[in-house]
Amino acid sequence: AADGGKGLNGAGVMLGLGDAADPQFHVDFTGRINARSYAHTDNHGVHTTGTMAGAGIMQEEYRGVAAKASIVTQFFSQILSNAASYNQDYGMLLTNNSYGNIVACNYMGTYDIYAQLIDQQAFDLPELMHLFAAGNSGSLTCSPFAQRYHTVLGGWQSAKNVMSVGATSDTGLIASFSSRGPVRDGRVKPEVVAIGHEVYSTVYNILGSTYGKNQGTSMATPLVTGSAALLIERYRQLHGGANPTGAYVKAALCNGATDKGTTGPDFNYGYGAVNMLRSIDMVDADRVISGTVAHAATTTHAITVPANTAQLKVLLYWHDPAASLLATQTLVNDLDLEVVDLST
Repeated sequence: AADGGKGLNGAGVMLGLGDAADPQFHVDFTGRINARSYAHTDNHGVHTTGTMAGAGIMQEEYRGVAAKASIVTQFFSQILSNAASYNQDYGMLLTNNSYGNIVACNYMGTYDIYAQLIDQQAFDLPELMHLFAAGNSGSLTCSPFAQRYHTVLGGWQSAKNVMSVGATSDTGLIASFSSRGPVRDGRVKPEVVAIGHEVYSTVYNILGSTYGKNQGTSMATPLVTGSAALLIERYRQLHGGANPTGAYVKAALCNGATDKGTTGPDFNYGYGAVNMLRSIDMVDADRVISGTVAHAATTTHAITVPANTAQLKVLLYWHDPAASLLATQTLVNDLDLEVVDLST
């Protein structure tokens, strides 16, 4: 099992979905939609909801990742503008956003007012994490970059304190359509990837509740959102029902990811393919160090590495304050990580 046999199913975790969907009519979501938008233009939103949290009632093989999570839906970015009230009223901790803004080379990777607002929201609502589809513009050539690169959507996707998700084929290779980094100021995007090719999930049509396939970073993102729900569920089990921060969730998913492509973070796969066995293992073992560091100062932490350990993987993550729209570099707090082997 992806959760290491712990029986995680997202029960008690409230997930938000921004899309054009009214998934209440599909049998897979019976009794689990707490609030919803009434827009239903096509099956895109029903499909993403099912990948994230479908129950698989009619066909168990099409069950979503967090099959017992609760759901609140809104029309596209209204899930973001309502995030504060949904966080307070429903306890919403994650949002899945499989949509974008402008698809044009001159907007790719741009840090704008949308990115600024969503970065600030990470400080206002520290337990909330937003996940976005990186985009399906991988076929574009945005000069002076090589084809496929610098194609991550601008705005929300290019914010610092969110997760942008790329797509792989079922073979694990980056999908040709998947948008790739860097964003305009050179930061790595997407953060992670997941399967986004020929994904089967819920659809609703004249025949009623059924299932169908689709592809895109839209389909990869809810796999990661559902995985994040399982991580939250496990954290609660180990911490008396308390919620992790959004920063914790993002760090655990990124550091647990299976590295792909170029060694280390890269502009195709980010930190790699989401690997819940590793991420849940980090939560179980409490392999997390949190703290603060003063300006121009250094802080040191000792890590004991057991004998015969194949790999030590250390990630430094922090939510960064919203940047000025006029800044050429959006990074406000510039921190460096150095790992030293004292045995050599």
